[in-house]
Amino acid sequence: MRCYSEYTCANCGKKDVKSRCSQCKFACYCSKECQVSHWKKVHKSECKPCIKLCSICTKSPDLCKCKNNPHHDDDGLMYEAPNTTMEERIENLKKFGDVVEKKSKGEIFGKNISRDLIDKGFPRILEKNRIRLHTMMETYWTKDSLTLGGKEIPRHMFAAVCQSAYSKFIDFDWVEMTLMESVMINNAFQASDPKIYPLNDPELKEIFGALTICHESIKGCAFDNVSLDVTLTML
Repeated sequence: MRCYSEYTCANCGKKDVKSRCSQCKFACYCSKECQVSHWKKVHKSECKPCIKLCSICTKSPDLCKCKNNPHHDDDGLMYEAPNTTMEERIENLKKFGDVVEKKSKGEIFGKNISRDLIDKGFPRILEKNRIRLHTMMETYWTKDSLTLGGKEIPRHMFAAVCQSAYSKFIDFDWVEMTLMESVMINNAFQASDPKIYPLNDPELKEIFGALTICHESIKGCAFDNVSLDVTLTML
């Protein structure tokens, strides 16, 4: 089965994506016709498992573990091109900062967390490393596996989560990220080759330091996109 992408229609493969499944948020479509067709052919049987996966990982992100962890022995967080312009990504980052400040009243990372990242040039650092990060994520979802409560999840669902996580992180669409997605990026780094992605790389430290900010903000602010209301009894 084809892995779902933020940028292509799950049914026909066109890049002119206009909508996505309102339930699982994974499958994207270029038209209503494609969405209906894909639902009948494939997605009707996949949608609920995707939702269940999101729910499990959101409620218990500690269950989302990669098999191999060459960087660390613990499970703690470490410190394809974007579909947006640099200006749009910076606006997304500012929006994230505003939402965090409003929801937490400055109690998580204080005020102006977005401004701090912008002032030290983090958007440029992330842009410079976007291909490197994509390679890291792609290696993770093709070479590794993900288990939930001791059970391995389907490869295409694993890939869909990783692709969504990468796209949102690169685009600074952090307001829309879930705990599961932030954990997947961290896991990809934990499972990566330490010779290619060394711990002492200053730019990687900046990137995964920002990921920690993103993760703790999602967890502390309980963003609306975190599907805590989805039950585990859908299957």
